Amino acid sequence: MADSVYKSWDEKIDELTSGDFKEGVLKAIRQLKDEIYNLKVDNFNQSMGKLIRDDKRIVLSAPEIIIGDVNFGGVLNPDAHSSVIIKGNDVSMQGAGNLGKIDMRAPIIEQIAENPGIDGNEHIIGDVSSLISQAANITIQSDRVQKDGAFPAVNSITEGGIRINSDSQVDLTAIQSLDGLKARIEEQIQTLKGSKEQIDAQVKTAQEEFKTQRQAIDELLEKKSKLGDGDDCIRTDYLDMDSLNDEIEDLSKALSESIYKYSNLLSMQGETQRLLKYFQARKEEIAKTSDDQFKKDSTFSSVNIVSETVNLSAMDGDGNVRTNPEAGINILTNTMNIMGDHDEKGSLLEGNSLKVNMKNVDITTSGATNMEADDKDVLTKAQYQNEGDVIIRSKNITLESVDYEIAEKKYKEKGLTADGKILLRSKTIEASTVNAKDVDVDEKGKLTKATYTSEGDVIINSKTVSVKAVDTQLDGGETKETALTKDSSFSVRAEKNSFSATDTEGKATGSMSINAKSIDVKAMDVEKEKRTDSKLAEGGVIKTVAEKMYVGAFSKDLKSKKLQAQSEEIGLFADNTLEAQQGEAKAVVQLSDGKTAVSGSETNLYGKTTINADTEIKCSLKVPKATVDNLEAKSSFNSPNISDGMGAGAPGSGGNLSAKLKTEDAPKE
Repeated sequence: MADSVYKSWDEKIDELTSGDFKEGVLKAIRQLKDEIYNLKVDNFNQSMGKLIRDDKRIVLSAPEIIIGDVNFGGVLNPDAHSSVIIKGNDVSMQGAGNLGKIDMRAPIIEQIAENPGIDGNEHIIGDVSSLISQAANITIQSDRVQKDGAFPAVNSITEGGIRINSDSQVDLTAIQSLDGLKARIEEQIQTLKGSKEQIDAQVKTAQEEFKTQRQAIDELLEKKSKLGDGDDCIRTDYLDMDSLNDEIEDLSKALSESIYKYSNLLSMQGETQRLLKYFQARKEEIAKTSDDQFKKDSTFSSVNIVSETVNLSAMDGDGNVRTNPEAGINILTNTMNIMGDHDEKGSLLEGNSLKVNMKNVDITTSGATNMEADDKDVLTKAQYQNEGDVIIRSKNITLESVDYEIAEKKYKEKGLTADGKILLRSKTIEASTVNAKDVDVDEKGKLTKATYTSEGDVIINSKTVSVKAVDTQLDGGETKETALTKDSSFSVRAEKNSFSATDTEGKATGSMSINAKSIDVKAMDVEKEKRTDSKLAEGGVIKTVAEKMYVGAFSKDLKSKKLQAQSEEIGLFADNTLEAQQGEAKAVVQLSDGKTAVSGSETNLYGKTTINADTEIKCSLKVPKATVDNLEAKSSFNSPNISDGMGAGAPGSGGNLSAKLKTEDAPKE
């Protein structure tokens, strides 16, 4: 007797389910499903319900068509768990007419572009996987609704376009995540393992049920065969034969239903094993990629937003710009490029502009470290260290605090902003107008050679200019000076230095003051490296010229303690009067109109003294006594009264020369 078709299926199934899952198993399972599907036996069709089939076309035509587990009024059976499955290689839904409509409503709606297989248990992704939605108006609306609530009416667009709106959150991402992918794959593996255990148990039960039913039907077939094999057919018990046929028919129906259920479980088992093997291989593949490598290598993901006008706004649906602390536009990236349009030669086009208009603008290159937060995730501790660079390159750079206005249809300056201030604060601030030439860089882009020459100008134009090195302290909201900064210095070094207080006509005006505990004015060469004094500059000259010059005393009560001049040559020149005073005219040396006068409470002349006059010398000695070791007169010596111990002149103990220049004439401080 030939084996039943069920036995051949049993053998194939045993072969497929034995051992580990392999690539060819899925193909064999599909072939087995095709055989079961294509089996056209009445008892199989009857066991699975009614089958309405036509090899060409079936048309359901009515003004209203309802498909589902419903009653005559189209109401869904409340006591049953029903499902409607539409299968086909080409499924089309059309809502025809000007008001044609396709309405889909369900608690969960899923659209997955994958191949489900003939039984819907497969998840095969092909190269053509895609979702296409095309319409004149597309609205995607997400609303937060309380449980058992209802959605409000959709605020749809009417003039063409795409509108995506949510009253909670909208995420538009094109990203890859190594950690996220690992977690998702691991979650999928664990889910598949759990599903496989359940399906394996179901397959085992179905297999035992199928084998039991198959063996029973094979035994019935064997009995039927023996009844018909006797030589004396008249003696055959036809009642037994009819009974066997009835049993075989009933068991065939049950076996057909079992094999259909069994084949579906095998399909699910094969697909589960295929997915499990795929994700385990992906897990091993991803494990080879380190976190550092993932950060360095490009993922080739991108989001492109292209439009004639692109607007980003942080506002609510009523058009209010949000001012709560959580509101704003946040951009987190490693690099950001904002580029203006270029012509074909790479030159920026006229009209390119970047404008930032905010009440407060903060640009930082600082990173946070040692961050700590409380149990409410509020930052309680952090350190901010400046790390990066800010580079601004342009033909013209302007930093200003200036108000503007539109007057007479013209945009123009109004004036300096009240309390406006530009603050430059850093450990080192360098303003440079040097030009680089002969620049070389290595293969890594590092500067290795250059020649720098100062060529430009630095211009500071202000009513007052202050350069300070002063330590301050903020106390009670008020800033107070505490001391000069230790080891602070101010240095000006150039081939020519000029300080001028002259007006536009060239007339000197105003004043210039230098005030310090020690002031050095030098014309000296310095040591090359340390910049310390080396020697007097050859041909060095210091000139101090003014209509009136005062060195020393400022006023009667404010005087210098010492004035010293030391040089190989000292020249003092005055057209009218040159006078040196000590104290309140106690000692005076005066040169005036070609006359020299010396006066003091005591006058001493030391060394060889020569008095040479072309005409005559008039001498009036008003002293009580003159002691002369040797007095010689080559022609004559005349005196109205010569006596031992008595000199000529009126009595007195000091000179009578009066000072022409008074300390009161000095400018007051």
